[in-house]
Amino acid sequence: MKKTLAILVVLMFAAAGLALADSQTKAQPAPAKTVEKKKSDLDQHWVEENQKLVALFNDGKIQEAIDKANEMLKYLNEQKLGEGEEAARTYRTLGLLTKVRGQLSSAQPLLEKALSLRQKIAGDSGDTAQAFLDLADLHTLISHAYWFKAQVIGDKIATQQQKEAPPAKKK
Repeated sequence: MKKTLAILVVLMFAAAGLALADSQTKAQPAPAKTVEKKKSDLDQHWVEENQKLVALFNDGKIQEAIDKANEMLKYLNEQKLGEGEEAARTYRTLGLLTKVRGQLSSAQPLLEKALSLRQKIAGDSGDTAQAFLDLADLHTLISHAYWFKAQVIGDKIATQQQKEAPPAKKK
């Protein structure tokens, strides 16, 4: 039983780590020359904060990375940019980090928000497909957690039934 739980936890970390690393390695688009200075500064600020977030994750400081992602979302919302590319990436990252913490039900609305933003920003794109895959992976983990709980209950029932069963008759 403990071995199964350990395997599930390792799979959760591996899936979230790979997805987080993949999302962070994508090149940032260069700001267009016609973009306002404020937008350009925001992109640079977001990139710098995102690098700090990734460093926290890589150092195993998951809660600090979650706090950093929440700060980034607050900043984006204050700048009236809570529906843009940076917000979509940050919601995804926050959802993946929350999933790593094992808070699967809390991760779902974050990943759904990332998907919603992706659909608005890019329609049918690779990033939108990845957002669907993130949610599918989350639902797989949730189903495994339920399966594991059912297995534990089944094992308890079987053990109890064995204890209560009358001894076998000898012929």
